Amino acid sequence: MKTIYNKFIPISGYKAINLFGILFVRSGKKMKESDLNHEKIHTAQMKELLYIFFYLIYVFEWLIRILICLFKHNYTKLSEVPHKAYKAIFFEKEAMIMNMNLPIWIIEKFTQCGNLKIRDMKKIKLYWAQLKARWKADMPKVFKRILFIGSGISGLAIAIHVSLMSAGAMEPEWWVNSYPYVIAFPAGMAFVSKFTRDRDKKPKE
Repeated sequence: MKTIYNKFIPISGYKAINLFGILFVRSGKKMKESDLNHEKIHTAQMKELLYIFFYLIYVFEWLIRILICLFKHNYTKLSEVPHKAYKAIFFEKEAMIMNMNLPIWIIEKFTQCGNLKIRDMKKIKLYWAQLKARWKADMPKVFKRILFIGSGISGLAIAIHVSLMSAGAMEPEWWVNSYPYVIAFPAGMAFVSKFTRDRDKKPKE
């Protein structure tokens, strides 16, 4: 990615700006690998929208986000509103998601009018890494059995329900009332069991 260091673009207070795939960086500012990846994602977004449409949509959404910040979230510090609105733009969220390899629901949950801070992102990324490590880790034998039994019961209940519906059979009232619990409780037990970890074994890479 072509990068130009200069004293004029972007304006004072900003580190860099991506203009039509060329990155302008303020003199004295350092670009991390994550920053460069972020801007490369923006370049890909621009190409998909033929550049001009990217900027039209970007600016339009930024203006809408400013209004949301002002009237829905009632921000009193007007100087913070443009930056908070910028953080909430879809293109910025998408670049953040792709750059940090996080699922979109995490970004959507913690980003409202751009109130997601860098320290929050570090915590979220750490929690997500811990969840993935637990998912891959070896389970204690007793929890393996719980996982097997819970999954089996839920799977059997789903199969019975689908079979009855497919056959057009009248389901007994007791079954209609109980089968959601027959599915949910064992499935919940299996799900929780999957996240248990045997302390004596290292998680799989």
